[in-house]
Amino acid sequence: MVISKDVFAEFFAQTIAALIRSLTCLLSRNKYGIETVLLVGGFANCPVLQKAIQQQLFGRNPHTVKARVIRKTYGVRSSNNYDPDKHPPEKRNVLNGKLVVGNIFDTHIISNQIAEVGQKFAREIYYPVIDSQSTVTVEIYTADGKAQLFVTDRDPSYLGKLVVELHFFPEKSPKFKFPEGSSSI
Repeated sequence: MVISKDVFAEFFAQTIAALIRSLTCLLSRNKYGIETVLLVGGFANCPVLQKAIQQQLFGRNPHTVKARVIRKTYGVRSSNNYDPDKHPPEKRNVLNGKLVVGNIFDTHIISNQIAEVGQKFAREIYYPVIDSQSTVTVEIYTADGKAQLFVTDRDPSYLGKLVVELHFFPEKSPKFKFPEGSSSI
């Protein structure tokens, strides 16, 4: 069965209209000093609801939304030097004569963290595993709750990938910056 976006939006029209009426009423009186509206729960993720609220209540002021609570933990798959204090021995491999661990869930942002509009987070610098690489594939993962140690753990889900072309500089190894630390992709 295929349902058009317009028909799908109609499924929620009455509920969304009632929510907007309630919010409009609260905000117009504003006897409670409301400065922030925070959408939470499963329905808060509904794009139809989000769009309706933005258009009806905040459409005239794009700076009204100041922050959001991050719903999931986000990270990338990386490799790093083997550390017996952090990594189980069965995860270690030998690459270019060094003990390394692959499939690490390298966390960039944690669920329930507040992210303000325009906020910058710690940046990571990643290096290719092999010096002759001309591209690097950055696999992005999400997880519910706290950060995971490995992307192969039970919880992480593959979100997508970025393919980054590397530019070589004679004085340096090929590298690229990615949203300080040092890990391999």
